[in-house]
Amino acid sequence: MTLGLRTLIELKTYLRDGFPDQVFNCALCSEIVALGETCANEECNAGTHDNPAPTRLHIRCSRQYYQNAPNKLCKTCRQPWVFLDRMCLCQS
Repeated sequence: MTLGLRTLIELKTYLRDGFPDQVFNCALCSEIVALGETCANEECNAGTHDNPAPTRLHIRCSRQYYQNAPNKLCKTCRQPWVFLDRMCLCQS
């Protein structure tokens, strides 16, 4: 089963409240990430005590942010962002 963009927008509050461990937000725009990129740093990607939510970015947010960023670093762990097209599907 997949959810379309409109469905995600309409159910955003329900999904965030009802499934806090399975719904992740983009580290750049704070909207729900259904399909995106993850940090290559396994500790950052898995979530830690300091950063309980794994780092996720929408593909469009990642491309736009890193296109002009002087340093290609993860916004959470500050390690180099590796463009491996590591895809995630809203689950850790």
